[in-house]
Amino acid sequence: MRRTAALERSEADRFRHAAAATDDLPFLWQWQPRPTAPPPPPAPVAPDWASLRASLEALLRAWCDQLEAQLGQDDAGFDIVVSADRRPRRLVVLVSPADSVTVLVDDRDGPHGDDHRAEMTGRGWHDFIPLHRWWGSYFERTSAGAAAAAHLIVTEARARGAQSPHDLRLADVGAGEGEGLLTLPGLGIPSSPAHPH
Repeated sequence: MRRTAALERSEADRFRHAAAATDDLPFLWQWQPRPTAPPPPPAPVAPDWASLRASLEALLRAWCDQLEAQLGQDDAGFDIVVSADRRPRRLVVLVSPADSVTVLVDDRDGPHGDDHRAEMTGRGWHDFIPLHRWWGSYFERTSAGAAAAAHLIVTEARARGAQSPHDLRLADVGAGEGEGLLTLPGLGIPSSPAHPH
């Protein structure tokens, strides 16, 4: 039996000494319905695109398997902002126990026309939502779906000018509609300090 404080110190130490986002971490994500413990320190920023893709895939795969046990029918998600994008538009990532792995991107300032449509579908986008001018892609809640979503996220971030994962920022991490704290220490994307949602 280990005391909570000792376990939290041990976990924090493992996060601080991880060589990469998914190396030997105690967990990739944490949900506290009533935040009582401080959030874990983040693992290092992914050093390259392959590492980021692996950490995104690992997190999405974990959510596909674990989300319902933690959140019931509530969904969880986060936004990624590409700081190199001259018109910073968000990539929205959402996993819903009742539905799918969904990835959306704001394209309100994107060009019109068939060339742009071909470019976006070539990257892997499925649908254009004309009312909001967003593109969306939807994947099954499987390992293959998690891998495809991770590939699309990295492809889109690079297409919007990111040179490395250090050019990305994590924003609006949250789950469900109630109070709670969702943290993603294993994602490998820099974020602002966490706060309850």
